[in-house]
Amino acid sequence: MIAREQLRPVFLARSRREKVLAAVFLIVLVLIWFGTYISRFKEFSLSLGSVRATADSQSQWLDDRVNIEADYEIAISQLSDAALPTRSEVLAQVDALVRKYRFLFRIDPPQSQTRDRLTFHTISLNIEKADYGQLEAFQNELTTSLPTVNLEQITLAADRRNPAQLDTRLRLVAVELNR
Repeated sequence: MIAREQLRPVFLARSRREKVLAAVFLIVLVLIWFGTYISRFKEFSLSLGSVRATADSQSQWLDDRVNIEADYEIAISQLSDAALPTRSEVLAQVDALVRKYRFLFRIDPPQSQTRDRLTFHTISLNIEKADYGQLEAFQNELTTSLPTVNLEQITLAADRRNPAQLDTRLRLVAVELNR
């Protein structure tokens, strides 16, 4: 109230032109604020809808948690030790398969990550100067002979001197059961 009372004589002492310009200036400021308020409200509404959809999805998964855990326990109990080979067995099988195709290769040491009852071994395999047909046959045989090894990422790069030869990086993930 005090600021309004102090500003009133200053405003009334101004000419009509200055009063109109001040009023127009305030109206423009209010319109700009209102326009940004509406755009922020629209963004907030879209974000809120996305958050609600995510919350509903998570709620459905949490509501079905008991059934999911029961299915998981049944699946784990049905696995045999032979079904999921160990890290060294998988590494030996991948090495033998790569040597079968006579690739120039390098296998980096596997990185392991343990979660609950499973251990995931990430194997990086670099193959140099390979023919596409050989790579395709290798991948097909890898998926049929090692069903517990999944291809997570593949990167192909053509050799600059001979574009028919490909440099390939494969990231394979093998699953091992912890008993």
